[in-house]
Amino acid sequence: MRLILEFDKFKPEYRPIRLSKKDSYLVNFSVDKTEDKEKLIRSIINQFYPSINKSDTIISGGRVLSSELINKSQKNLKILYTIADIMISLGKPVKSPDDIIKFIESNKFELFKVGGVYFDDIYNDLRGVSESGRMREEEGSDLFKKYAASKGFDVDILPPDTKDDDKGGIDAYFKIKKMAYTIQIKTLNSIDLVDDFYHVYIDGDFTKIKTHYLVVVPNPDKNSLFDKGYVFKGSNIETGFDEKGMSYYLVPSSNLLYSK
Repeated sequence: MRLILEFDKFKPEYRPIRLSKKDSYLVNFSVDKTEDKEKLIRSIINQFYPSINKSDTIISGGRVLSSELINKSQKNLKILYTIADIMISLGKPVKSPDDIIKFIESNKFELFKVGGVYFDDIYNDLRGVSESGRMREEEGSDLFKKYAASKGFDVDILPPDTKDDDKGGIDAYFKIKKMAYTIQIKTLNSIDLVDDFYHVYIDGDFTKIKTHYLVVVPNPDKNSLFDKGYVFKGSNIETGFDEKGMSYYLVPSSNLLYSK
């Protein structure tokens, strides 16, 4: 069974990135620089792990690695912070996207190949983010089930049907009368209602919302006033940028379906 939403599966999307750490660095990646960074990491991954898309696991240097985790290196934000911190520890400047891109290119073995000095740091970041993501997806599915129950529906939330669906932004789906409805789940950082729009800040990558529903759940790892989860319709959601260059989802207030 293939899900009903159509995706530009093979058309990559690049978003501006803002790396900010107090007293250490402030680096803004434009769309072009994000593209340069992602294409570079993808080329490195393909060089070191040429069979990565043929199996769920890779054996390299006597270790069994997750293909899914290695593939996430291309877009993962956490490893960018780790790389910037490594650069600081080595006395390297972290003032521009090019500083980071050049460091990645010059230290690709140490960062992304088994046996590299920093490989375990990178891989553990990927594993930690993935495990955290799975927890958030479970919480988001539970929240959506509560919303459905409030409307008189008992739905069975299922994982993505294929890897392409996962890459396309589908985190879960459910069926009613053989009709599939898709859900994307994000981790909430903060949320504000400005005029007729919610400004929804998330942790992680800002992907284009193409699913029927967007669910955001609070991050328990942060002491935050934003401890409620939200279920929104997935239509007409855009990405905005504030005065600091931070990205957020611009969600029409009429899209709000449930909050708890």
